[in-house]
Amino acid sequence: VHMFGYGEGVTVVKSGQNPKRFPNVGQELETAIKEGVSTAVCETCYAARGFERGEEISGAKVGSLTNDFFQFISESDRLITIAR
Repeated sequence: VHMFGYGEGVTVVKSGQNPKRFPNVGQELETAIKEGVSTAVCETCYAARGFERGEEISGAKVGSLTNDFFQFISESDRLITIAR
């Protein structure tokens, strides 16, 4: 399984999430990554939202649309994208 986030979807890989009234998506994604989900987000979108490399959860990649997203497409028969 591959998951690529862009736009507001990049926030799912931000480490240190601490929501009070809804599930912790970051923790859930960490579990999914440990179970083999390949996860990458758009570097441009990530930087545009004020995040820096190193703030992402373990196992998530800050990558690119032109490399990672298209690689995921070429390797997959289904693709999950997280965006807004």
